[in-house]
Amino acid sequence: MNNKDIGLGIASIALGIAAYLASSTFPTGTSADTLGAAFFPRLVAVIVMILGASIIIGALRKKEDEKAAGKKAASRSNSYGRVAAIIALLFVYYFALTNIGYISSTFLLITVGAYILNYKNIKVILVTSAFISAGLYLLFTKVFYIRFPGIF
Repeated sequence: MNNKDIGLGIASIALGIAAYLASSTFPTGTSADTLGAAFFPRLVAVIVMILGASIIIGALRKKEDEKAAGKKAASRSNSYGRVAAIIALLFVYYFALTNIGYISSTFLLITVGAYILNYKNIKVILVTSAFISAGLYLLFTKVFYIRFPGIF
């Protein structure tokens, strides 16, 4: 049993409950055609609660042997460096978003993030980054009519 996983699951469920309760003040849809402002926050809250419950169930089912525990201890220092690099990358992304635009900064975020996470197939990284960046841009600008800051 991993206490950190159980704690994360409980915190996720608590966050989901808090978000659900906070969304109770939002207006709900009045007809079958409109979902209302409360729909999406409530949907996300329920998903977070379900994922929190699955983390707890997974932690209760997990039985670590000592060999796996030794491997985890050896790889922890490498993991902390990756986490720090991803956090730094997110700060750079925040500032790049307003200066060079959404598509370029998101492309760089996904590309560099995949490399930091040790995915080395550069062709797949570049194609995936391009499709995700352009696809999300088109989805939000053409379907949801949301404008992004910056050039694109």
